[in-house]
Amino acid sequence: MVDLEKAKHSFDGSGFSFVAVKGENVFTSRKGGVIPLLEFIAEGVDLKGFSAADKVIGKAAALLMVYCGIRAAYTPVISKKALEVFENYGIYAEYDKLVEFISNRRNTGLCPMEEAVLNVDEPEKAYNAVLNKIELLKNNPPQ
Repeated sequence: MVDLEKAKHSFDGSGFSFVAVKGENVFTSRKGGVIPLLEFIAEGVDLKGFSAADKVIGKAAALLMVYCGIRAAYTPVISKKALEVFENYGIYAEYDKLVEFISNRRNTGLCPMEEAVLNVDEPEKAYNAVLNKIELLKNNPPQ
């Protein structure tokens, strides 16, 4: 788990919201939510076999990590559904706090990305559901 330790070390206090490490290859982002994963996918970045550190991991992020081929992950906060995804797909996970679900930014309910994948268990379907939800939110921002 050397790569995971490197990811955690690069993540701590760096201001990065996402770090992925495999050997000497390191990818980072300061963007929030699932945006780093979506951007890496769109750019064709191959994260297969990487270890990642992410600020918060909910079910949507977990399924996107599976979609990308991430093999291990660390997060300060993980949802129960995300942990189930990792267990089902054999992804090693370390976390500081396990929560029932990831809240939206206003703490008034479920995160929209979590909501988008509530009844989805396949990574490819989750990827499409997240993209659709983002498009919907762009056209109909929360009031």
